[in-house]
Amino acid sequence: MSEQRKTSLTHEDNGETHIRGYSLLELIQHATFSEAVCLLLTGSLPTAEHKNVWDAILVSAIDHGLLAPSADIARRVASTGNTVNTAVAAGISAIGDFHGGAIEQIGKLLQEFPADTSSSIDELAEKLLARGLTISKRIPGYGHKVYTTDPRVIALFAVAKENNLPDHYLQLARAVEKKLESHAGRKLCINIDGGMAAILSSLGISWQMFRGIFIIARTPGLVAHVYEQHAREKPVIRSTDEVVYDGPAKRPHPKSKKA
Repeated sequence: MSEQRKTSLTHEDNGETHIRGYSLLELIQHATFSEAVCLLLTGSLPTAEHKNVWDAILVSAIDHGLLAPSADIARRVASTGNTVNTAVAAGISAIGDFHGGAIEQIGKLLQEFPADTSSSIDELAEKLLARGLTISKRIPGYGHKVYTTDPRVIALFAVAKENNLPDHYLQLARAVEKKLESHAGRKLCINIDGGMAAILSSLGISWQMFRGIFIIARTPGLVAHVYEQHAREKPVIRSTDEVVYDGPAKRPHPKSKKA
């Protein structure tokens, strides 16, 4: 006898698909994509206000340009004659600790310091900074090579405020930014990874889902990049970077007659 496999996500009942107990046919008629994403990930449909925040999160990470590693790699794989699914999968595989992964890392740190009436936001920020610096020399989710203030985060936080999102994690993220500036001696702004992590934490989402949510948001951008590469660009993207060799000098093999 085979073992039972269990899921709380989706089931078929008399030929009709139900997601978290809701009829897929009714969701098709009444739910937006962000509402369906929230339902699958959390088990509940979002409130109208939280739905607006989910919309903003998914839009904020949908595409950050051709040179973002995931887009660049997806286009390079597409340029060598691969299919859409192969190229998009390659782009998703490029999302790691240093591209898209910081949202997960700072999310874990933030969620170690939930609302605590016995400690002020400044005290929690100090503890978070100390904790973060024991793990790494830099705090994930802060700093940007272009921005001293990330406008995407300003826009996200504005949507959160307009929709009455609990602001503990937003306040904590800002307080860490100030502490970090004092510690580093220069402004290291909350970047899009840190901003998304603070808002998702405020929505009650576990940090363990954060990288996956970034992938959900980024995938339409990758599909668009791959389609554009196929439709209008020449095959095979070649690097324009100068390559500097710094290995050993030329030398003969020991068995060579030149030795």
